[in-house]
Amino acid sequence: MNLNNFTLKAQESVQQAFNIADAKGQQAVECAHLLHGVLSQAESITGWLFGKIGVSNTSVIKDIEKLIDTYPRVSGGEHIYLPERQKLSEKQMIMLQR
Repeated sequence: MNLNNFTLKAQESVQQAFNIADAKGQQAVECAHLLHGVLSQAESITGWLFGKIGVSNTSVIKDIEKLIDTYPRVSGGEHIYLPERQKLSEKQMIMLQR
């Protein structure tokens, strides 16, 4: 994964996902981390989109944070992507490059 191929906002979103995992003491960066990163970097857009369907951006982020809190915690080590998430991650990376 070459982050230099991503837009600045996409790079910030991925970095935010790693920061969230790190802050929670989680080694694996899951889809929920990436989604949280995207939502927090594009709050004005996602807030407008969620508003159109009658959903609060804040409530979506809180639900994602609850999900993230269920992930296992570790101390030490580097971040990893879980192998079963690889195909989904590849699709997400393609979408972030657009």
